[in-house]
Amino acid sequence: MTSASYGSPWLRYRDGTVYRGEPRLEPVPASLSMPGRAGAELRVYDDVGRLVGICSSEWGTQTLLRARATVTTAGPGALEFSLAERPAWAMTHGTRVDLHLWGGPEPVWGGYITSAPSALSTRRPYRYDAVGWRSQLAGVIIPQQTWSGWRIVQVVRDLVRRYVEPRTSIVMDPILIDERATYILGDYRAERATLTSVMDDLRDMAGLYIWGVDARRRFLFQPVSQEVGWHWWVGVHCTECEAEEDSSKLANRIWVKMGKRLPNTSDQWLTYPLEDLASQRTYGVRDGSITAPSVYSEADAVRMASVTLAERRAPTVRLRLRGLDVEEPVPCVGRARVVGPDGDEETRPIEEVTYSVTGARIEVEVDLGDRQPDILVRLADWHGQQERLEQLQQAAQRQTEAAT
Repeated sequence: MTSASYGSPWLRYRDGTVYRGEPRLEPVPASLSMPGRAGAELRVYDDVGRLVGICSSEWGTQTLLRARATVTTAGPGALEFSLAERPAWAMTHGTRVDLHLWGGPEPVWGGYITSAPSALSTRRPYRYDAVGWRSQLAGVIIPQQTWSGWRIVQVVRDLVRRYVEPRTSIVMDPILIDERATYILGDYRAERATLTSVMDDLRDMAGLYIWGVDARRRFLFQPVSQEVGWHWWVGVHCTECEAEEDSSKLANRIWVKMGKRLPNTSDQWLTYPLEDLASQRTYGVRDGSITAPSVYSEADAVRMASVTLAERRAPTVRLRLRGLDVEEPVPCVGRARVVGPDGDEETRPIEEVTYSVTGARIEVEVDLGDRQPDILVRLADWHGQQERLEQLQQAAQRQTEAAT
C-alpha cells in the first residue's frame, strides 16, 4: 500500500479525477543488526536538560507498558503513561518528558509531569500524567500593560520577551511568529489579565490564527494553514469515521462587553450587536455574547466579535477517524481530504491527533474540525456594518441634543 499521506493508487475522487499516489520510501536501517523501531520511547530529562533515562515499549529493562498522548493545533496536550517498574532516576512533578514514536529523532509530544505515584504507593503498574508546555502559560499574569497603535505581531513578540521567556522554559523562535498579523490595535490594555486570555484576544483580532507551544518548547503564532497534506479513504486508510454535528454554541447575534464605559452612558456594552441575517433565517435568532475586558477600542471589539460570529453562525461538524494506517506522526496542521465508502468527500482542518501506544503497536486517531469560514470577507462586511450603525447612532444622538 502506498503512503496514506498521498493517497492510495487508482482511487477516484468525486470530481472524476484519479489519484495514483506515490510509493512509500522505506527507511534504511543504520545497520543490519539494528532494525527500525516500531514502538515508542519516553525520554526523561533533568532540570538542566540532560537525558537521564529512557522508557521503551520495545527494549530495555524499563518497560513503557502503555501511553496515550494528544496533540492539538496549539501543541502537545495531555499525556498519560504506565511503567512496569519504578524508574531509578527521579520522575516527579515538573520532570520533563518527550515521547518519540517509530524511532523518530524529533519528539511527537513534549511536556512535563503533573502527577506521579509516591513512594508509599503499592499500586501496579505505575501511572503518570503529564501536560504540554503550553500549560506553563496558565500561571503567567500581566500586571499592567497598554498597547495602542501596535501591530499584533509586535505585541506577540513583546509578550514573549517580557513575560514568557523570563518566567517559563518556553523560548521564542522568530520564524514561528507570523509577520502577516499586521492589524493595528486601537487601544488594548491588559490589567492583571492572564497571558492565555490576552493571546486568545490577539488570535481573534488577527483573524484565523492559532497560537501555542510545540513539542520543542517553541512559542508559535501562525495563521491556520489551508494546505491539504493528507488524503484518506474510509475502509482503506482508516477503519472508522465518526461524524458529529453540534449546535450548542450556535450564535448569529453577538453582543460585546468592552473594558471601557461608552460616552454619555455608564454602560460597557456596545449599543448594537453584530448579526448574520442568513443564519437567522435558517436557524432563527440565537443570541450570544463575548466579554473583552482588555479591549478599549470599539473597532477592536467589533473585529473580535466578527471572528466569533463567523465561527459560531452555523452548527459545527466534527469528524473522528480511527484506526489510521500510518507509520509516521501526523502533524496537527493543515487540512485532510476524507473520502467515505459511498464516495462522499470532505476537506477539513486537522484539530487533534491522538496516539495510543501498547507495546510495539501504535494506534492513531484524528479529529477533523468544521469548515473554516472566510474570515477576511466577513471582517470587511461587518466593518461596513459597524460604520453604518455608528452613523445612525451619531445621527440619533444629534437629534436628541437638538431637541433638548
